[in-house]
Amino acid sequence: MTGSPTGMCKVVFELPDEVIARAPGMTEAMWAERTTTPYLLTVANIPFYVPGIAFGDTIRIRIDLVNREFLHEELVAESGNSTIQFTLADAARADEIGALLTEAGGEWESSGRHGFWAVNVPPATDYTPLRTQLLRLRDTGVIDMRESAIRPGHRPPRED
Repeated sequence: MTGSPTGMCKVVFELPDEVIARAPGMTEAMWAERTTTPYLLTVANIPFYVPGIAFGDTIRIRIDLVNREFLHEELVAESGNSTIQFTLADAARADEIGALLTEAGGEWESSGRHGFWAVNVPPATDYTPLRTQLLRLRDTGVIDMRESAIRPGHRPPRED
């Protein structure tokens, strides 16, 4: 249950069955920052696999004394950030994809070892043009994309 850097700790998130098939394990560990309220933390990473969680979200944890781990229990408050997760089929296009994400206002992390990408879309970023480009890349087989945590400010308008 140690944390580093100061004020941060690792939190283990159990992955649902439908995610385990594409993840390298059954859990994902992410850094989270302590808050002034016991057992409430702020997520400090962009999730690669965990659905429904975004950078900056407030979560409740429980402590596993046997394994000496902090475990995610529930989402308490959304940050307004959205999370997009994808795998890149062609590693030669990594620089191009990274530039596209950065230019569109997205923040991203990638795991070169596994080809997984996690994208944070901040609340002030217009997600519509980025989404259009990502869907085009998905439709042409360049990426396999999941809109993991789309917050209200980033949801496409409903067609009635």
